[in-house]
Amino acid sequence: MSVQSGFQTCLQGGILLEVAADDMNVLTTSSTGKHAIGTQALNGCTCVVILGESAMLLAHIQPYDGAFEQDTQRDIPKESHDHHERALAAIAQAVQQHSDRFLASSTAWGIFAFCKEDGFVQSIFRQVQSHLQAMGYNMRSVFYDEKPVLEIAPPKGEVIAYYNTSGGAELWLEGGRLWPSTQDYSER
Repeated sequence: MSVQSGFQTCLQGGILLEVAADDMNVLTTSSTGKHAIGTQALNGCTCVVILGESAMLLAHIQPYDGAFEQDTQRDIPKESHDHHERALAAIAQAVQQHSDRFLASSTAWGIFAFCKEDGFVQSIFRQVQSHLQAMGYNMRSVFYDEKPVLEIAPPKGEVIAYYNTSGGAELWLEGGRLWPSTQDYSER
């Protein structure tokens, strides 16, 4: 018997605002019928989550735009940087549009892939951190273990954020609670 993930439970219950790969959305406390925001199939992707008093933003950013193809003519690091720049600019615009919901006291998270062979992509980490700092947030960071994409069916990796019954924000990665927590997840 398999255990259903929190993402699937929320999705089947009709309470999840699902964020697709290379997309972003904002869940507010006044969102009709939706009480959670989440994404799945993280493998190799970055997530940015901002938990405000009355809104949550979740962005799922793929390593680069489009499908991966082995092509020696492509400058993958530049494409990845540019792709993240566009996504981070959209995040900044959404935060500005909802500035009354995302105050300086909001909690910001960067969620990054960690590959045993390569570690994590420090340039992406610094890029996300820099953008969040420019918006006035100190980034909390966490790393998930990247798995070989071809060995996973269905795709694994999920992030869910929701407001609990007492109105506090909770953030979960891979079935483990990140926020609120007394453990410091910033070190790898």
